Amino acid sequence: VDFGDGTSYELDLYAGFSGSVEELGYDVGYIYYAYPDAPDSIDFGELYGEISYGIAAIGLAYTINSDTSGDGVFVQGDAYYYASVGVPLEDSYSAGVTLGYYDFADDGKASVGEASYSHVAANVTKDAGNFGSFSVNVEYADIESTDALGSVNSDDPKFWLGWSRSF
Repeated sequence: VDFGDGTSYELDLYAGFSGSVEELGYDVGYIYYAYPDAPDSIDFGELYGEISYGIAAIGLAYTINSDTSGDGVFVQGDAYYYASVGVPLEDSYSAGVTLGYYDFADDGKASVGEASYSHVAANVTKDAGNFGSFSVNVEYADIESTDALGSVNSDDPKFWLGWSRSF
């Protein structure tokens, strides 16, 4: 993360369920975004839903609770819309691309300014069986340094490593 305030990491906690009806897949749940070393309490939670068919998916995440009060970003009513494509590769690898748009409920208000932004992400993932899956990721958010979420590095691509395990 790069909020320009010393916050150094984000911890995401998920709960949900997924399944399919014939070839149409679904995934619904809740994500809690925690920022344990943030100088202010800025944690928030989203309900999400996704529908997939074959290698493509579309989804929506909607902020339902937030530690931020009043006008701001990542408050109740914010929405993230996205479409993604995931392609299986050889040897338990896969590659994916996601295009999204974060639409902030308070965007454009004098106390918030311009905040909504588009987002693109790409990844390569390795399924490691009982050990979960490991990924190499790159993301770009179209955020200018003068935007509400902006900082000196906000328009730089972000690279990160991921690990997930379902049980």
